[in-house]
Amino acid sequence: MAKTKPCWPKVTGPLAQYADGFRAELARLGYTPLTAAGQLRLVAHLSRWLAAEGLDASALTAPVVERYFAGRRTAGYANERTVAALGPLLGYLRELGATPVAVASPATAAGQLLARHASARSCCSGSNSGTGALTWTS
Repeated sequence: MAKTKPCWPKVTGPLAQYADGFRAELARLGYTPLTAAGQLRLVAHLSRWLAAEGLDASALTAPVVERYFAGRRTAGYANERTVAALGPLLGYLRELGATPVAVASPATAAGQLLARHASARSCCSGSNSGTGALTWTS
């Protein structure tokens, strides 16, 4: 049975310098090549958007990321439409010190529920640092 080979995107713009390292990190974390290529396509799109906005990786705060995904949803993208899709990239960039550690208030009832769940998990199971998980606090 033949395996499908992924189509690796060329990342240009402000995130280009992180693309190879992020690809290696995804492999280290056990992502399949197809899934990793999908993550890099999202990075390529985000990087082009950042360039058009005149921003770099250090600008990836919660409001900027939300604005990016609002634009994706408005444009009709069917996949990667929420902040969770950028969890692996944001975790990687935070570990490098390239983007700020984001702490945001949940704006919805679902966000508040997730915040309570994350708080309960962190007190009982230790830190989630290095996982790329977004932690919402109130």
